[in-house]
Amino acid sequence: DTEAARWFLLAADQDYADAQLNIGMCCRIESGVKQDDDVAARWFRLAADQGNAGAQLCLEESYATGRGVEQDKTEAARWFASRPIRVRRWHNLSSLCVTLMEIRACHRTLVRLLASSA
Repeated sequence: DTEAARWFLLAADQDYADAQLNIGMCCRIESGVKQDDDVAARWFRLAADQGNAGAQLCLEESYATGRGVEQDKTEAARWFASRPIRVRRWHNLSSLCVTLMEIRACHRTLVRLLASSA
């Protein structure tokens, strides 16, 4: 995870939108880097501004939930509307994937806590 995050960060720093989305997700779920919703939202914004539909979805969800940004339903709706219709159709599936990644991150934390208490 750390090696992948390092490569994502190198590419993200070169304005590669897919890498910006990926490092944002790493920050969101603590995969190879420290978990930080504020940093994740900043990476999502950079990629979303370049038209990356996945990042637009993540930024929409950030505004809808207030995760890493101040909660703003109007801004969430704006990002939702900015995505192409084909991407909007995948919204529920993408939300499920984000939830599954969060469950994975919670599981890793639980395993660490249980191991440290043993």
